[in-house]
Amino acid sequence: SLRIWDDTITIKTKRAMKLADIFHNYGMIWKGWSRVNLTDPTLFLYLADRGCTEMGFGVEHGSARMLKAMNKGTTPEANELGVKICQDSGVLARSYLIIGFPGETHESIDEMQAWLDNCRPNAASLHIFQPYPGSEVWKTPERFGVTLPDNAFSKMWEFNDDDPSTFILDLPTMSREDLFARRTSLLTWIKENISLRAVN
Repeated sequence: SLRIWDDTITIKTKRAMKLADIFHNYGMIWKGWSRVNLTDPTLFLYLADRGCTEMGFGVEHGSARMLKAMNKGTTPEANELGVKICQDSGVLARSYLIIGFPGETHESIDEMQAWLDNCRPNAASLHIFQPYPGSEVWKTPERFGVTLPDNAFSKMWEFNDDDPSTFILDLPTMSREDLFARRTSLLTWIKENISLRAVN
């Protein structure tokens, strides 16, 4: 199938419908990305009828506190509603999640797992947070209670989700080892409990 590299293909309804018509006319099966606040049921039914099989959502977290810290402008409840609207249209919903944003704790990770258990997206991707140049955490790390290492930019090219020694941030709330262990544990839970598959 075709993956449409557009962060928010549903941002303009008429454009999304026109693209879906084009894909459908060529007999294409396709996947895309959207936001949970852009999940009009009528549009999603239209997209499903024209070959859309999966939509990805940058949910990021299942904790209201962590979503607020990330300035996501959404809530766990809104995220769940967006996923359900997508699924009810016949389109699979994939949730992209981040673990290790400043302020992360064992309790907030428990909340993420509880959100997944309750919401049941069809697939989930879970990655360690890394502050990209230009992001708020990169520009003002002190506001988030963290410090960037002197070689933060060069370390970005060495980063590996599966190697705690390559993580850029040290959180005051969790050690790298604990964060890695919780990600490993949660990934295992996702693989065993989320129906489609977990994506590393």
